[in-house]
Amino acid sequence: MNNPMNQVNLIALNIQRANIDECKGLIHLHIIKTIELFPELSTNLHEIIFNLESIAVQPHEVYDVESIPDISMFDLESVSVESHEVYNFGSMPDIHALILDFMDAETSTKQEKQRLNSIPKGKPKSGRTWKMNKGRFSAISRPKSIKLSYEDRIKMKTDLNETRTREKQMWDVVNEKRDKLKQRQKENKERRLINERKGEVVQVIKNPTKIKRMKKKQLRSIQKRDLDKLKNKKSN
Repeated sequence: MNNPMNQVNLIALNIQRANIDECKGLIHLHIIKTIELFPELSTNLHEIIFNLESIAVQPHEVYDVESIPDISMFDLESVSVESHEVYNFGSMPDIHALILDFMDAETSTKQEKQRLNSIPKGKPKSGRTWKMNKGRFSAISRPKSIKLSYEDRIKMKTDLNETRTREKQMWDVVNEKRDKLKQRQKENKERRLINERKGEVVQVIKNPTKIKRMKKKQLRSIQKRDLDKLKNKKSN
């Protein structure tokens, strides 16, 4: 009993179960009950009340809506009214069709208003006709993400972990090669420097006044060396 169509079923069922006088009141009662429960249908249901002038009277009794079963449980063609007379259902209004017709009419009316009120796009002041209109990020309609099953999510997660592991292994190989190359270059540089020092021709300047008399070009060629190593080299 918690959706509008169940309330519509109740209206149709009570119209066809009650006598003529009670029928007029019950349709008002159930339409009002439906409006209280579902305010979004108020426009459509008020239209029904306005158009069904033949049943616009006050109800004779307060009917218990919750005690009425769904209309689908009954064979409406064989239901008899309280006056023990079989009612002519052909003359009764089809409440389902009326409500659905009013809903469709309201939807089409809204769409027509939106189409008429929409402002056509003109030529922009900047002259850049190829540029698109910008809108708020919240107003942009984005497609919903695809809902995957549990097995597909587990498989995707496993594949992602395997890919990350393989990528890490490849980067480890690349980094190892790079580290080995740097270490080899460093060792070659140190070995080259040692060999150059071994083959140097060294002349010790004992008189510091010579350094004062030297020109800048000669001073650039002077380098300092550890004399202890030279002495050890000569003694060996």
